[in-house]
Amino acid sequence: MLLGSPAFHLDKEVQLQTPQCDLDEELALAELRQQERQQRQQRDRERAERERQAEDELLAMMLALTEVQAETQNIIEEPIVDIEEIQHRSLLEALRARLPVAEWSQDAQSAECALCLGEYCPGDRVTRLGCFHAFHSHCLDPWLNRASVLFGRPSFRKPKPAEPEPSCLDGCFARFLGYPSGNTKTAAVTYSERKALTSLPAPREWAELPAEKRGGIQVEVCSHAKELKGWINQDAALAVLPAGCSATADSGPLFLLGVFDGHGRLGHEASETAARRMPGHLSSQQTHPSQNPAKALEDAFRSTDDDIYAKMGADVEYSGSTGVVVLLDRGQNLLTVANVGDSRAVLGRLVGSTWQAMPLTTDLKPEMPEERERIELSGGVVCQYRDTAGEEAGPFRVWDGPCCEKPGLAVSRSLGDGAARALGVIAAPVVTKHKLQGQDKFLIIATDGLWDSVDNEEAVRIVAKFQSMPSIALKALTEAVRRAEGDELVDDTTILLVHFRE
Repeated sequence: MLLGSPAFHLDKEVQLQTPQCDLDEELALAELRQQERQQRQQRDRERAERERQAEDELLAMMLALTEVQAETQNIIEEPIVDIEEIQHRSLLEALRARLPVAEWSQDAQSAECALCLGEYCPGDRVTRLGCFHAFHSHCLDPWLNRASVLFGRPSFRKPKPAEPEPSCLDGCFARFLGYPSGNTKTAAVTYSERKALTSLPAPREWAELPAEKRGGIQVEVCSHAKELKGWINQDAALAVLPAGCSATADSGPLFLLGVFDGHGRLGHEASETAARRMPGHLSSQQTHPSQNPAKALEDAFRSTDDDIYAKMGADVEYSGSTGVVVLLDRGQNLLTVANVGDSRAVLGRLVGSTWQAMPLTTDLKPEMPEERERIELSGGVVCQYRDTAGEEAGPFRVWDGPCCEKPGLAVSRSLGDGAARALGVIAAPVVTKHKLQGQDKFLIIATDGLWDSVDNEEAVRIVAKFQSMPSIALKALTEAVRRAEGDELVDDTTILLVHFRE
């Protein structure tokens, strides 16, 4: 074929046009992919926006719930439980309906439920917030129901975040339930300067009461400091007749009895403040403590905790106190016991010819399931200290992170303790009641200096042996502690002994 023939020119034209067709096709495909990418990004943005809106609505509903409850308490002195339950349930149902629910897939970011910690399986219904947390949809309702009572009432200033925190289950709900939350690495507690406290009605000390004013009971107390040179006893005891609580024609006297066990550098100041201020707060309430003794003690603990923060200022960060207090209504022979921490109240009972120990309190430790749940949902870590070899040692404590640096508190409730308050340690006491019977002979109220060395049964046995000589019984208890600890006192030990005379 000659170079100038028509056939040659036709083939050359086809060869030149073919690359242009391929280029147009690639450009079209690229444009299509770009459109699909933009549409996918738009869908992702819309989904993220819906999730953010759902989360905002969730938090707003939780805030509205607490506001409704607060208004109900302010308007109605004794709120009707049924109405509160209906309001609570309706709000939760409305909140629940707004949360996004999807079927879990293998490519999801979360592999386990943030609430029950169970692993997801294909087909599980999963609720996801705008943060990285996701959980089984069926886990949400019981958690929300528990959350409204798990977080105690905050008794100090709310945390001041260093920067906006992402909303997540690690305390994001606690803040809207009226309790400060957040890890201390990202949220710092602000304290006021030390303040002078206002005056309160003064109680009458037990030693000042004449025999006829003591309601037929006998009270003895002893307190010993840890046997270490230069050590200050951080315990405090309380045995008083609060102002306005004397016997009347219609009721018997009310006595306030208790012990406080301080800890930290200024623990003695926290325990002394608690013992000195609590009787006055009990007397200052609008209703007489005998009308609702449990609420009276709860309010007194709250106000006393506020006093500790006001009086100690920034020094409260790593100082605080446990405490167990008994309000004895002699007219009704009723014991109302309020407890924060690991001090203890134990009743000595004579059943037939056998002495029995009946604990009226439970040591509130961070490893207890309900206490641990509250602490961990508030951003705290519950674990034992690890030594340099990585071995676990000592009791379970509350930390601000897995490195076990601070605060290291070994109780889940206390007065003071600012650093631990942001980690779910609360000042709200656990309150119990006991109606005195003829077989109830005496009550032992003591700090853990006694109970760490002598169990309930042994303590009751010792006191029963010297029942007619209370001062000797106290000495015998102290010696039992000393023997158990190698002939020395390794902790402050305060014991208050109450005998119920016929």
